[in-house]
Amino acid sequence: MIYVMVENLSGSVIRSQVLSPLMEIARCLDLDIDLLALERHATWERQGRLETLRRELGTQRVRLHVFLHYGNRHPLTYLNLVRMLLTLGSLLIGNGRRKVMVRNFHSAFLVIPFHLLFRRNKLLLDLRGAFVQELVLRGAVREGGILHRALAWMERQSFRFSDHILCVSERLVRYVTQTLGRERATSVVPCCVDAGFFDLDPARQREIAHSLGLVGKFVVVYAGSLTSWNLLGPMLDAFAIIRQKQPDAHFLFMTPSMEQARDAFRERGFPDECCTVTSVPHQEIKDYIALGDVALLLREDNLVNRVASPVKLGEYLACGVPVLVTPCVGDLSDLVVQHRVGLAVDLDEGTFAEKLERFISEVRSSREYYRRRCRELGGSYFRRETYYPVYQNLIGDSR
Repeated sequence: MIYVMVENLSGSVIRSQVLSPLMEIARCLDLDIDLLALERHATWERQGRLETLRRELGTQRVRLHVFLHYGNRHPLTYLNLVRMLLTLGSLLIGNGRRKVMVRNFHSAFLVIPFHLLFRRNKLLLDLRGAFVQELVLRGAVREGGILHRALAWMERQSFRFSDHILCVSERLVRYVTQTLGRERATSVVPCCVDAGFFDLDPARQREIAHSLGLVGKFVVVYAGSLTSWNLLGPMLDAFAIIRQKQPDAHFLFMTPSMEQARDAFRERGFPDECCTVTSVPHQEIKDYIALGDVALLLREDNLVNRVASPVKLGEYLACGVPVLVTPCVGDLSDLVVQHRVGLAVDLDEGTFAEKLERFISEVRSSREYYRRRCRELGGSYFRRETYYPVYQNLIGDSR
């Protein structure tokens, strides 16, 4: 199999949602995988981890081919893009019938010409969300502008020419159908949790709890970025309500944007002793999350979130922490309610505070019950092995 992506290899999301799955799939399905990546040059210049990653992937039968990106207008970027396409072509010609999986529509657009030329190869689209609309929300693209219309057209073509589309939610499947105007062959595989999240270290948790002064506290956790659709203000509102009924409540807030978070806590007048704002490496974060009694996943109601599958919810559940979530988070808001592993609540609802207070009281009185239910759901719905039959059907005969 060949996997093509146009994203940086160094981020924790790529490690969790691309590199780890590819290594597991190669091992469990007895496959050799060629991973082609257009990688931003500065990232690897600064971190110097490329060869280490190449060796790590190689031990799991994943061959890494990296083509450096020096900037959108740099001539070496275009040269390396041509080299990437030539490598892809040689792999397709030299290996007969192969499956090509691409991450999101922009990678698909590079592969579509080869797909049309080599009809014996199958194109599988690994679709992670409504990427064009995400660019609009980030302010990178003006809605309705020329670039926005061009990207939307490219997205439609990627849906049209793909033989099969892997979607992270049923709502994303519906988005594909509505965008294209007809149904396509699809499968749903949510963003799954790294296997390591299911192996918690109680001794390490006790050590962290003592060092942060969390022993005996009711701990509210958040782990993630502060992008515009993660609602920081409502998170602080929810914590204020929790503190009214639980005076020993403590907010463990983990984010790369520490100064922005600290400023927000100060503006709300929260005393320093009731909150800890820190940044934790992804490989260590599970034992911090597991200290929580309740986790927050409050998102803005927009298309990006309605079709999403945030891996963070799976990580919370894998660590045994029930979740307060808004109703607009992909398929997961309904999942939380159906399996009784949290509370889905509309922030504008008049009874929000009352429902939150009742939920927090229930969690506190039945903490082990919630821990068990969360771990059970995390270990089934968000465990990658659950979806191996999907991958087996799609790529199991790939060489």
